[in-house]
Amino acid sequence: MQRTNTRPTMAPVLGVLLVTVLLAYAPAALAKPDAKVAAREHFQKGVAAFEDRRFGEAAEEFDAAYRLWPAYVVLYNIGQVDVALGRSVEAVDAFDKYLKQGASSITAERRREVEAEIDKQTARIGTLAIRTFPEGAEVRVDGKLAGKTPLPGPARVDAGHHTIEAILADHAPRVREVDVAGRAEITVELTLEAVAAPAPPPPAPPPPEPPVVARSVERIVIETPPAPAPPADGYGGQRASDTRERRRDSGVNWQRIAGITLTVAGIGTATWGGILAYRGATKSSDAQDRLADPSLTDEAWDAAKRDFDDGKSANQRGWIIAGVGAAGVVGGIILTATAPERSSSLAFASWLTAREGGLIVRGAF
Repeated sequence: MQRTNTRPTMAPVLGVLLVTVLLAYAPAALAKPDAKVAAREHFQKGVAAFEDRRFGEAAEEFDAAYRLWPAYVVLYNIGQVDVALGRSVEAVDAFDKYLKQGASSITAERRREVEAEIDKQTARIGTLAIRTFPEGAEVRVDGKLAGKTPLPGPARVDAGHHTIEAILADHAPRVREVDVAGRAEITVELTLEAVAAPAPPPPAPPPPEPPVVARSVERIVIETPPAPAPPADGYGGQRASDTRERRRDSGVNWQRIAGITLTVAGIGTATWGGILAYRGATKSSDAQDRLADPSLTDEAWDAAKRDFDDGKSANQRGWIIAGVGAAGVVGGIILTATAPERSSSLAFASWLTAREGGLIVRGAF
């Protein structure tokens, strides 16, 4: 019996696992071309904004392009925008990452140019060594969180005026204004004074107890008459309603059959949808590889883009079908699990009565 009960429950589980694996594979296959195309659009918008001297907008577009497709060449543009905005710290960080990620791909002339710009911007950067008493305070420099004291090291800031704020629970906050020159090293110490916690409010008085009223209680006993015995049907058996009840008890459990049928149909639908989604993902992945080829002509690039869109659409349709199948599997499992237990045995009761002309046999199934 255990072996017979285990097989129907394992089939839905395997179907759900198949759908889960295919759902995890599809987004990874489709995300790469979309990210590259979107990054290219942000990069072109950043170049146009930089040429129009809209440096704030250019910085946002270049940052978005690098997040979507982290190509090292974008870091050079980010550094140039930071220089134009007077953000020396960010410019030095961007140029350092550009040299490290580009490595041997960067020409010697470009490397000398970037290194010279790094030296120029470094001369406009100072450091702030911030300490608080007691430690554990949250430190913000110009509204940006620098960490909790003790800080791991001095904070680098652009030359100019800066606001330092220290916040600690149960202490009064401290604010300090400082002017920092290029290559200057300034130590800032902030002492935070403890603030007495307010006294808790007095507890509310308990509500008055209600007055006790004596009441007399009478006990009433109601006798229930015995239930009448069920009348016989004239042949020494029970009533016809009892016979119908036994028929219902011994009937076929249609809910369990419907649950198993829905589960099997759901597995088939989910598998079919998974295969369709897999084919679409494969087609879009092949088109992605062609899109990444820089030597493609415009006609070939358009054809590859159409293949990618067709594969993506097929992939989405496949996952919709697979989702419907998975829902059918879940519904079938619920129907099967909640089906009431029924007796599978066949009950038969017969009575034999002798009358004129022969014997009369009556039975109940």
